[in-house]
Amino acid sequence: MKSLKKILLELVPVFLGVILALFFNNINENRIERKKIAGLLTKIELGTEKNIRNLNMQLQQNQKVVDSLTYYQADTSLRIGDILTKAGGVRYIQFDLAAWNVLKGSELLVDVDYDLASLLYLLNESITDAGTIPIPFKASDQEAKEETIVDLSDYIGSIKHRIFLSEEIQKLLRKR
Repeated sequence: MKSLKKILLELVPVFLGVILALFFNNINENRIERKKIAGLLTKIELGTEKNIRNLNMQLQQNQKVVDSLTYYQADTSLRIGDILTKAGGVRYIQFDLAAWNVLKGSELLVDVDYDLASLLYLLNESITDAGTIPIPFKASDQEAKEETIVDLSDYIGSIKHRIFLSEEIQKLLRKR
């Protein structure tokens, strides 16, 4: 029978080999995970730039509509739909949140900066809660125009909030 000392001497290299293999495997998995996160964050950054451009265009267009409605508010011969047509209509945009949706649906989210993840959740919630504005296109009375102006002004406020969130997200992404 082999002595206990001899058995231990044979097991030590095997044990060290297994430990080293696990250690290097863990390092490699962490590297791959960091690359995935970096790739998703880069895509989020590109989507955020696109969203900011689109939000600013949306803001300008919708402000133009509010200004037109305000200008023609007392003119009961013009219907709201006519004013909207002349002003170019209310603009809604499609947000680019594909990379964020992938990230939030994965276990990688726990490795993302808390402030960044919080802002992305807030932006996503703001977009999800947004609907379309009910516009009485055929109405021409001053009261209907006032209500539409108020609704559009509130919507413009939500656009400004989304721009703010997007710019804060952009700042955090540029710091990394």
